[in-house]
Amino acid sequence: MSVEERRNLKQELKSLKMEDISSFMESLPSDFLTILRTDGLLRSIVSKLGAPQRVRLLAYGKYALYGLSPKLNPESDFALKVVFSRLKANASYYRLRLVLEVLQLLSWMAKVKLLLYTMYEKIRLCY
Repeated sequence: MSVEERRNLKQELKSLKMEDISSFMESLPSDFLTILRTDGLLRSIVSKLGAPQRVRLLAYGKYALYGLSPKLNPESDFALKVVFSRLKANASYYRLRLVLEVLQLLSWMAKVKLLLYTMYEKIRLCY
């Protein structure tokens, strides 16, 4: 968003009244409200425990992948099909974890690079 768009959005949000927000929340499906409440609870728990936000992202990812995987009945479907479906969901989850870990590693490397550069500049200025 541009600076002007953000300013306009802030202005619009300031003009909202509690009745507008309440009316909007009442118009949402009950399942969506449950998701919003769960998100707030999970965010609060993660914050109180001091855990990194990626823990919350992993929880979302894990259960989103579980929800997207086909619902198979182990009693009536072929066992191989059930096992393959579960393996596929687990592989997707581990791929998500790997991506998040790599992103964290890259972030850490950028911080180390900045620290080393800062130290080098300080040493260089001393001589």
